[in-house]
Amino acid sequence: MSSLTCLQERTEIVSAIRIIFGLDIAKSKLRSFVHSLHAIQRASPLSFVIYTSGWVRHSVPTAATGSLKSLGMLYDDSTLPLHQTQDETTKLKVERTCHIIQRARGSRVQLSTVVSTCIAKRAAYMGKLAAWTQSQTDDIEKICTQTYKKLTQNHYSFLTP
Repeated sequence: MSSLTCLQERTEIVSAIRIIFGLDIAKSKLRSFVHSLHAIQRASPLSFVIYTSGWVRHSVPTAATGSLKSLGMLYDDSTLPLHQTQDETTKLKVERTCHIIQRARGSRVQLSTVVSTCIAKRAAYMGKLAAWTQSQTDDIEKICTQTYKKLTQNHYSFLTP
């Protein structure tokens, strides 16, 4: 929301609907983050209130610094550019899973399919949302290419596209 007041109004509506229909809010999964320099400069801690059955108040803290994970993406305002942490995390995951695939038993065709349909697709999703540069994309592609070379039993110096 554009302001904490608007967020609180929406939270009250959602809380009322939740109580009427007997639904539950997973308080442990709630997270709130402010991406505003003006809000960061405030001395008082930010929070909003959700309500449970019987209109019992529960305060939810609102972070103003650190990182926020949303839709699988990691947004870290302590690093510049904003998506650098996501790039490093994704690269590490791709390296780890590709090493596992290289050591795994099974059909080389099936293992190559896992790399192209799972590992590369997950990295592409992150790259789309983070708007990576060409060099960042190339770094991850090199990791997958080395895995393909190993699975197809090509020499490590075999040409890369």
